[in-house]
Amino acid sequence: MAWELTFMEWAGGWWSLPFLDRVIPWATHLGSHLAFVLFLTVSCLIIRRREFILRFLLLYGIASGILYGLKYLIQRSRPFHFLTAASKLSRGPGEMLDPSFPSGHTLYAFMMATLLACWFPRHRFLFFILAVFIGWTRVYLHLHYPTDVLAGGLIGYGVTALFLHFHLSDNIGSGSTRPHHSARKAKNGENDVLTETGESGNFSNTESKNK
Repeated sequence: MAWELTFMEWAGGWWSLPFLDRVIPWATHLGSHLAFVLFLTVSCLIIRRREFILRFLLLYGIASGILYGLKYLIQRSRPFHFLTAASKLSRGPGEMLDPSFPSGHTLYAFMMATLLACWFPRHRFLFFILAVFIGWTRVYLHLHYPTDVLAGGLIGYGVTALFLHFHLSDNIGSGSTRPHHSARKAKNGENDVLTETGESGNFSNTESKNK
């Protein structure tokens, strides 16, 4: 812990800027509980599959159980208690100051990045860059040690990747849980109905002419 405090004191001297002091306290909440719940809600509204909703609520529960189990087992104090730099917490919305290890915001950010990378693999680097950025904001605000962020990222990615592999292998393999695939599938279903209707109409017209 001592080397991390030394690093944070040193880094804060050259990466701290007035502009970032105003923006980062808000941007960091892209990895909050609320952001993750909104992400799942939008995903469920797009995909509209009950199985998807139940499984991803289970994923959220498993990850949160691991997160808070470790937090209250290790009971690590937040780094701003030991740093001499001025706190930046008052520049943004309130924080829930539970124990420090691991970082919950980083965990949820990497969960969202892993899911998005599965659905849209072409843009996976952008998703993970954003997740890393959210983790960095936690260190910038002196809310977490670097090892808190590292652990949160590894847990978030690992739990989500394993969950996708073991519980959604069939659906993910067929692409049926991808939002754009579900929309395309629904559209194709409508086209199939129209085709069948058209074929039935043509058959009826032909039969009438024969009579």
